[in-house]
Amino acid sequence: MMTKMKAAAITTTLAALTTLAITTLSLTTPSIAAAAALSATAPLAPPFPLAAHPERNNGKTECDADVPAPVTSLDLSSIYADGDATHSTIDPEHKRRYDAALKATRGFASFVARWSNTYTQSDGKRLDAAACALKAMNTWAEGKALSDLKTRQSHLSATRIIAGTAMAYIQVRAAAPLLHLDTKPIDDWLTALAEATIPVYTDGKNRTSDRQNHRYWGGYAVAAVGVAVNRPDFLKFGMDSYRLGICQVTADGALPLELARSKRPATTIWSQRPRLSCWPRWVKQTARTRLRNAMAR
Repeated sequence: MMTKMKAAAITTTLAALTTLAITTLSLTTPSIAAAAALSATAPLAPPFPLAAHPERNNGKTECDADVPAPVTSLDLSSIYADGDATHSTIDPEHKRRYDAALKATRGFASFVARWSNTYTQSDGKRLDAAACALKAMNTWAEGKALSDLKTRQSHLSATRIIAGTAMAYIQVRAAAPLLHLDTKPIDDWLTALAEATIPVYTDGKNRTSDRQNHRYWGGYAVAAVGVAVNRPDFLKFGMDSYRLGICQVTADGALPLELARSKRPATTIWSQRPRLSCWPRWVKQTARTRLRNAMAR
């Protein structure tokens, strides 16, 4: 059964990917081609404010927190009941094993998110917070974390960790020179993870999961890495994933492939606005007019 929480998670993932894709590529420009050309000549910029005054820091360059140990290998299986073709009925024992196997990687993601957010919220004053986030990322990079993903499910689940890590890195990477940290290991590590993620969805096997919520997470992860390491091709994959998802949304705001999984279908609510990006210009203009009129009633 697709719960309201599951629907909300899918919506949140597409929304995050939408923000990265639209804001980062400046898709308010007349065409996607023009935006893509711009991204090829200018560094990719994140769609949220960073610490504006990293030079006004507390001078603390050491991290006193214990950094999570790298997790090199994942061997995950589905949380759903055996034989459930719709992947909508969770098996409690499968879920327990899955959560236990991911506990350490989720702990790492929470660690870097917490410290990078602290750094950003302090407007760069908490240099020690950036030190903790970067120390953890560097430790995982040098330890080749997530380099041995043994199953497709492992690849699919790792996208959450990759996305979160990349977003955290975007927030603190400017502090690296202040910490005298060479970020090449982190850049190379995230790049390798993104490169390993793309074929999971593009190997030509045309699975349903190549076009539904797992693809949105994959697109978000690769796009976030693209912004972090300035790889427009990664961001393009994220854009393609965004379009694949958003252009499936029906007139009543549903994602058909997600509803097909559910025994009691839950609707994922979407406004008509994002869907306009899938339509020809004259249809967009007509739809915008009708939407404005409807909202004015």
